[in-house]
Order: sequence, then structure tokens, then C-alpha cells
Amino acid sequence: EIEQESEAEVAYTVALDQAAGQGLGYFRLVTEWVDPHSFEQTLRICPIYSRFTVYTDPTSRHPAGLDMAWAFVVERLSRDAFRSQYGVEPAPASQWQGTGDDVWYDTDDVQVADYFYKTWEETELVQFPNGTVVPTKDIGEIDPTWPKRTTRIPTVWWAKMCGSAVLSKTRWLGQYIPLIRVEGTRLDVDGQTIRTGIIQQTLTSQLAYDYAFCAEMEALALAPKAPYIAAAEQIAEYKEYW
Repeated sequence: EIEQESEAEVAYTVALDQAAGQGLGYFRLVTEWVDPHSFEQTLRICPIYSRFTVYTDPTSRHPAGLDMAWAFVVERLSRDAFRSQYGVEPAPASQWQGTGDDVWYDTDDVQVADYFYKTWEETELVQFPNGTVVPTKDIGEIDPTWPKRTTRIPTVWWAKMCGSAVLSKTRWLGQYIPLIRVEGTRLDVDGQTIRTGIIQQTLTSQLAYDYAFCAEMEALALAPKAPYIAAAEQIAEYKEYW
């Protein structure tokens, strides 16, 4: 039902097309109110039409990005749309960055980013004889023979921010950042991940074709445009071929 209501096929197709052509694509999960008069939220699968609006943890190795520790998804809004949606006046980030290079703000529009990041809490777990596992902080006395171990519980935070302010912040109800990576061809070299699509693999052959086509066009352009001329005696024996 979530896929049907979200028209998720669009998100999957866009991400797959980018992965095949460029080597990398993304789609994302968001929460939306069921309607303007409701307190009920629902999950939606949304496309990301440009992978260049996504910045992710470079240490992530999972094909779908489940091990990402942080990620940004940026978009640009007109100043009027920004004021209407967030109820604040856009301000140059350079006022507090101390730099004149402001990618967040200009005279026409404002950049807004969804910033996802994880925090971890170390917790000790204990397993009861019946197999139930609970944190030790939730119970009193513990039998020393019961197995215990320490674990790290992840929490995902979602902050909406512009260059000069954090506009909102909430906890995402899940242990993974709601951004799904779709890979093309993947190669790990010296600890770095290289992702390629069809374009990179066909680059050399395309350059060769372009060179040959340009040489052909150059030869045609330089060829004489006047018709061939010959004396009648020269072609007397070859009239049918001429």
C-alpha cells in the first residue's frame, strides 16, 4: 500500500536510470501527514531526481547505504517560498561563517538541507533463562550466571537546516538513515569505492567514434563541390558507365 500510494515505481526507475547511466542513484523515505486535518502520519517513497543534491558518509560500504553515519540532501527554494514554508527571513550564512563564499544564500534563492546523522548509546544487555533479552538498567538484581554483553543502540536524527539556522529537528523512527543508495558497477580499489555506469565504460569507444565522424565531416567539407568535367573523347569508350 505504501508503494502504491507513493507511486514508488517512479522513485525506483529514476534511481535505476541514474545508476545505469552514471553509476549511482538514490531514493528516500519521508513521513507525511495523511491530510491537513489529521494527526496521523504515513510513510512515503520519494524520488531524488539529481544525485548531485546528495552528500553521504564516504566511509559507507553497504550497497544500499545502511551503514551511513550521516547524509545531506539539499534543495534550493525561492526566497518567497522559503519565507512561506518556514516563517523566517533568509539570512546570509557568511554573517556567522566569516567568509564571503556563501553557497546557501543569494539574491534569488536559498539552499535548504535535510541533515541526517546517527548517535549511539552504549547499553548492557542481559539474557534471561527463557531467552528474553532486556537492558540491565531496566531490572534490579541480576543472577551472575545470566549472560550479559554491551551493545550500541543507534538513534537517527533528522534536522532541517539552512546556512544560518536549524529550522527543525526530530528523531527518525528507525535505526537506518532513510536514504537508499542504488549502485551501478562497483569496484573497491585500495579502500576506495568506485561506482561506474554505462557512460564511463563506453567513453573510449565514443571518443573514437566522435573522432572518426569529425574526420569524415572534415573530408566532406573540404571536397570540391564542382562536378567532374571531361572531354567527350576521354569517355568515348565508357559512356554507359559515365
